Amino acid sequence: MFGGTIKLNRFGFSIVVSVALLYLLFRWNAGSNDTETNVSLKRLLIESIVAAEKGGVQVLDVHKRALNAKSKGLTKEGAVELVTDADLRSNQAIKTSLRNAFKGYDLNLVSEEHRNEESDADVVTTDYDETRNAVDGLVDDEEPVSVNEVTVWIDPLDATQEFTENLLQYVTVLVCIAYKGEPVIGVVHRPFRHETFWAWVGKGQSKNIDVRLNKELSTKNATVPSIISSRSHAGKVESVAKKAFSDKVEVVSAGGAGYKVLQVIAGTADAYVHTTLIKKWDICAGNALLNAVGGQMTTLDGHRIDYSDAKSVKNEKGLVATVSDHQRFVDALKTII
Repeated sequence: MFGGTIKLNRFGFSIVVSVALLYLLFRWNAGSNDTETNVSLKRLLIESIVAAEKGGVQVLDVHKRALNAKSKGLTKEGAVELVTDADLRSNQAIKTSLRNAFKGYDLNLVSEEHRNEESDADVVTTDYDETRNAVDGLVDDEEPVSVNEVTVWIDPLDATQEFTENLLQYVTVLVCIAYKGEPVIGVVHRPFRHETFWAWVGKGQSKNIDVRLNKELSTKNATVPSIISSRSHAGKVESVAKKAFSDKVEVVSAGGAGYKVLQVIAGTADAYVHTTLIKKWDICAGNALLNAVGGQMTTLDGHRIDYSDAKSVKNEKGLVATVSDHQRFVDALKTII
């Protein structure tokens, strides 16, 4: 056997140090890049359902107490825009749930509410396994996508005005996943009905949407459609609809964009029409649901709505949402507005 020590000259020592530094730099870059670049759309769907239902728990809880409603200002129609503790607590619950589920990801969350309200968001649990199994039973694909091209749109309490009036059938919690600006996953949770509707475009949807799709979805009358619109400006929509179609047109007013889309999918209305500004967090989830069932939601002049820019939260060109005969409505309405 040979003993002794290995001696390095300065050149050899510098090579060893350089290799070590390069290795450490490689490991550091690998670690920093694992601020993950790809995210599974299937996992986003599951976690969005869970988050929406956690938000719904907060809405139910606040409803048992003082709502603490405050004005945020006026809408374009002149109606008071309200915020309650339920909006804020649901907002925190949803964001906390998603951030905890996707630690290490730089998820772009866009919500109607920005302030936080103390809640038990970390304590509230839903049946995660049941949700995962329900999705697994209908959807196989994971479909990893770049997290940089994902925008999550959140409305923690849609129909706040109706919530304060105890018109609870209109209240929904909305979460939407947009990929490259397209709404691909939508979750509409109705806390006071204890039901959740979800869809992933081209992949699958919750079974309760299928039940409703078994109903007649085509227009009830070829010349006189039924239209659902917001309570805040039903009069204007009725005036426009009568000019576009007939004096016999049926216009029903309702609260909440999420609720109105569900009525269109259920076949109780032929179209949802909104003629003024509306925020994208109000409509993204419903847009995804409609896309999944073969319907459409566009601006009144027939253009798709882009959800890619988190800073562009306003859709100022109105909307028309249908399951069938979409172009018919666009052609009739764009000549009037």
